[in-house]
Amino acid sequence: MVESFKHRYRQRFGATLPLLMPTAAILAVQPLQQEFIFEGYYAPISMVQDFGNQEGCIELAEPLVYSVLDFTQHTDRDISWEGFFIITENGTVSALRFITKNVLAILEEEKSTIDWLNRYMALPLASPVTVQSGDTLHVTFSYRMGGSIMSLQNALRAEVATN
Repeated sequence: MVESFKHRYRQRFGATLPLLMPTAAILAVQPLQQEFIFEGYYAPISMVQDFGNQEGCIELAEPLVYSVLDFTQHTDRDISWEGFFIITENGTVSALRFITKNVLAILEEEKSTIDWLNRYMALPLASPVTVQSGDTLHVTFSYRMGGSIMSLQNALRAEVATN
């Protein structure tokens, strides 16, 4: 979306872009044990989550950053990621939570940022993975920014890494 805006703006108004808000986004992912039982029915659907403790949700590892998008630069629309989580709780990884933190401003003198955290998105895995504390979980995914949530969900892969 941002790349499309920048292209169209330059075509109409020239090379100098206006100050964009946000200036960057930090994207992270986190394995969850997410309950997908609604009114007694199992329904593994994508879920938007508020911050804080979610009913039926257990965080099984700390989130990992998978991309930092600097909107003052060209950003590639295709994102692929492969990473490893150290599991902190026994359970079943049934979903991955996607976290987006927008950087609205960089305060150089204070060495900090002004941020805006989006609501979380939890996507179910096609094949849940049983894990034990201390396991290494290998996760891969790829998607095109602006593409469908289903295309990302279909690309999610998770398995316990073997030594």
